Amino acid sequence: MNIKKNIDNTVKVLKNRPYLILLLGSILFIFSIIILFTYSNILIYNFSPDRSVKLTGLGRGQAVIPAMVQYDSGHYIAIAEHGYKFDYNAAFLPLFPLSIRLATYFINNIQLAALAIDWIFLILAVLIFYKFIKFEIDKNKLNISPWLVLGLISIFPTSFYFAIPYTESLFLLLTASAFYFYNKNKYIYSSVFAFLASLTKYLGVVFALFILIDLIIKKKDKLIKIIPLVFSGLGFITYMIFLNNSYGNPLEFLKAEKYWGRDYGSIFLNFAHSFRPEYLWYFPVISIALYGVYKYLNKSYFWYSLVYLLIPLSNGRLDALNRYVITDLPIFIGLTLIFVSLSKGYRYFYLFGSGYLFSMSILLFANGYLVA
Repeated sequence: MNIKKNIDNTVKVLKNRPYLILLLGSILFIFSIIILFTYSNILIYNFSPDRSVKLTGLGRGQAVIPAMVQYDSGHYIAIAEHGYKFDYNAAFLPLFPLSIRLATYFINNIQLAALAIDWIFLILAVLIFYKFIKFEIDKNKLNISPWLVLGLISIFPTSFYFAIPYTESLFLLLTASAFYFYNKNKYIYSSVFAFLASLTKYLGVVFALFILIDLIIKKKDKLIKIIPLVFSGLGFITYMIFLNNSYGNPLEFLKAEKYWGRDYGSIFLNFAHSFRPEYLWYFPVISIALYGVYKYLNKSYFWYSLVYLLIPLSNGRLDALNRYVITDLPIFIGLTLIFVSLSKGYRYFYLFGSGYLFSMSILLFANGYLVA
């Protein structure tokens, strides 16, 4: 009886403290990703990205931290340690490497420092993303829970990138903050976060499109909104000035793309080369989510989400779209709105598909495959 009473009291306390739930949920998500990476490394033989070794049985695995710090993570850490030393470094914007470098003042191991600062960004991002979702739900009178939105993004197949040293957590934090403060008419705060977002990923400049469309739709709106519009591109312009000073070319980031095979000469060959069977799941899900944004949210969000996804596709490759989508904020509100309108069978089908790809993505990434 006392146990049941204690459980009821705990539930009541948590219900009245959503930010405590968010904090605990974020920590649980990070811990779960660590566990999954740990066991992914001992399930199968470690094999190289050229897929020359088959999945034939149990392998020895590797240490969990190196398994979580692969591919782009290594580039960010190298920039944090040595600066923009090589031409291909230009593809990686500076705010995340700078954050890693600052974290090394407190943690000597740079890989662990990169993970730790990323986890801090994730926890903060979840808190502000919740506030953004709740604002949109209340404003548009949407019949969904912010907890369901967070739940669907947490089981999205590539959501594990939030818990490894990539820019996704930092970018989610900055863009959610820019959107939230913009919607709360705190345009100076929004400008600061928009500026930092465009120093983190080049897609940060798409926030300017959102503001521009919002200004066109609301013709008599405040001109002060021009401030975040300008600042959302100013971060990336600052980076281009840096590239010009360092490499003699403000567009060096485009030149750097050749190191990742984005120069086959034909956009159709690029698409064919980068296509994988799992995109037969991603394309319908992303399209349905976009429809949800178009149907239920304002048109500024729809055009933001659409252009946000089209820009990465403009180089003719598909192999990062499934990662880019997890920081397209309105997409997951749209996805949740469609999800709740589906029959129970379709919901289970989506959850099974997402869970399966989530598990496989971690399994493959931990063992050397580039997932996104």
